Amino acid sequence: MERVITTTLVALGLLAATAAAEDFSVVHLSDTHLNPRQAGAAKSPPRGAATLTWIADVTGGEIQPPGLDGSVPAPRFAVISGDVFEYGAIGDSWAHFDEVFAALPYPVYPAAGNHDLTWNLIVDGMRARFGGEHYSWDSGGVHFAALSSASPLEPLPSFNARTRAWLADDLAALPAGTPVVLTFHHPPSDGTLAGGERDTLLDLLRDYNVVLLLYGHGHSVRHARHEGIDAVMGGSTFGPNAGHGLLSIRDGQLHYDYRYHEKRPRGHVDGWQHLLSKSLVRAVPPRQFSLEAPRAGDRLKKTEPLVVRVKGPGDAPAAGLSDLRVTLDGEPVSVTWDPPGTCRLSISGLEAGWHRVTVRATGSDGLGDLRSAAVEVVGPDERRAWRRGFPAAFRAAPVRWGDLLVVAGNDGLVRALDARSGADRWTHSSGAEVLATPAVAGELLLVVDGAGQATALDRHGEVAWRQDLGYPAYAPPLVADGRAYLSDASGGVTAVRLSDGARRWRFERAAFAIEQRPTVWGDLLVFGAWDGFLYALRRADGTLAWKVPGPKSGEGGAARYYAPADCSPVVVGDALLVCDRGYYLGRYDRSGALQEKLGVGVSALVALPDGDSVIARGIDNRVFRLRADGTKLWEGSISAGRLPLPPTLAGERVLICGNDGLLTAADVQTGAVDWRHRVTPGFYVMAPVAADGTHCFVAGMDGSVTALRLGGSTPGG
Repeated sequence: MERVITTTLVALGLLAATAAAEDFSVVHLSDTHLNPRQAGAAKSPPRGAATLTWIADVTGGEIQPPGLDGSVPAPRFAVISGDVFEYGAIGDSWAHFDEVFAALPYPVYPAAGNHDLTWNLIVDGMRARFGGEHYSWDSGGVHFAALSSASPLEPLPSFNARTRAWLADDLAALPAGTPVVLTFHHPPSDGTLAGGERDTLLDLLRDYNVVLLLYGHGHSVRHARHEGIDAVMGGSTFGPNAGHGLLSIRDGQLHYDYRYHEKRPRGHVDGWQHLLSKSLVRAVPPRQFSLEAPRAGDRLKKTEPLVVRVKGPGDAPAAGLSDLRVTLDGEPVSVTWDPPGTCRLSISGLEAGWHRVTVRATGSDGLGDLRSAAVEVVGPDERRAWRRGFPAAFRAAPVRWGDLLVVAGNDGLVRALDARSGADRWTHSSGAEVLATPAVAGELLLVVDGAGQATALDRHGEVAWRQDLGYPAYAPPLVADGRAYLSDASGGVTAVRLSDGARRWRFERAAFAIEQRPTVWGDLLVFGAWDGFLYALRRADGTLAWKVPGPKSGEGGAARYYAPADCSPVVVGDALLVCDRGYYLGRYDRSGALQEKLGVGVSALVALPDGDSVIARGIDNRVFRLRADGTKLWEGSISAGRLPLPPTLAGERVLICGNDGLLTAADVQTGAVDWRHRVTPGFYVMAPVAADGTHCFVAGMDGSVTALRLGGSTPGG
């Protein structure tokens, strides 16, 4: 992983970390939520304009927080802990960013939040300005790093495999004891963060002198500790807590104060609230204990007990430790430590596959620590064929291509593996994140990426042709009738000739990004966009046939947030079934008229080969099969979560992988569960499942790619 430090930072002289920290200060902003500005749109004041003007005025020189003796130096820079934009970046949004912060007499370094990556990703702009969505720099003897804690194309947070790999490399390069300040958007205590991602992140950070975490998301101001690491939530630039944070370093001490614009908290002076003072010298204590069992990657039979063993800092096991707690897959487990530092957990009833054990304890100094490890449970029928791990996260589904399995990651690499063994065959680097499932077109594989390149690869991974779309592309290509239809984040669709990539036509355009693969409906090409509308284009020339609101977004108010944009429409008979981010399911006719709203609580669909029914994924752990008129043929209780991932058909089975990595195989005709397998140890799965006649393939946000045998039935896992 590259360690990114931009030329802008070099020019500012922020690279040379000194042995002893200098006196300096940093402004902490959070949750600015700048509205997107389409190209050529009229300029308008930003949200919180009065607060931003006030911040520029009061942070232009030395600052005197009431609780400190004397002033602190003028700020060197500001950080923004996420949700920089309300709806991602489109058109002139980054120019708007420059205008808003031009009044500040110092540079501004943002981290991406969920509002920045869900609809129109800001990653391309981050790459151009800061080298990537993760980057770091040094100032005055302190190391700073900005991380993205957001998931691409999904509002759930994620400290995924690529984020952790980048961070591990960045921290490992530091001299021992270097004070580290990290800024990102989501608190580690956020209840929507996958347990495996939270635990592995904190386990990693505890090995370094991370003196402060700066985050946002809650629009409030508070201090917290995460396993002994101090953290501050930095308010917002609008609303009841409008203001700015001030991180100051003086005489080897770190201080954090928050200054409110108009609110005057009770008991505080001139709107200032003091949250933290501490030393920069090894502020985080050494590790309190080690986890001797389970070891990462242990395999256990279902009938074996799971042994958990810790060793404290003394000679005796668990010496000096108190309040030892164990969680299994994020849930507390009641245990008895006998002998001290050892317990045995019954794993009866656990699904086959991967689970996570985390142990927390309090040391003799009263500070917390944790250790976390993954363990694999092997069922009576060995289902796993192979498994690989990569320093990348996967939003794109694996693709079976002859004897190859192709997996594309957010690290920009397209990896071709041997489908039978998982062995490496070849790798292609796109140079930008690949979030869309590649499309097979005979002897070519079509890949689109976040830099706006559409690339056709041959079976050896060599480039056959390349087409520059001009905008980042996150929607899977559609291949039909000798053409590829390529959608992009500007809302445009480009049709190209498969043989050489030559353009045939381009549709300009939906108002916001297209994230889904278009659907062929006779002579029409149908898709939804994040502007709240459903579009039908004439395939022959790309002209607009009709444009109508989605099932929920047509009700008015916040239409973009409820858009029919993240799951492709499905053709059933002579009807088009559409579900949207409001989780409404609607039926449309050929003219684009909404004939009926069939229900609420549907996140994704797949059409069955009979042409008369679909299998729908519900948001409340329901899966059901229904006809185009809404008649239910069956309904089952399956751990599905709410992600908009269409179920996968594999012969007479339907495969559904829940948010937490629990894969379920059910009978297509009845919905009865055949088997279950947990493919990740507490990490999200945000990519659709792939399947061929004998195996299914699942790629996770933890960087895992797992091949499972489809045959056989082991009810309950």
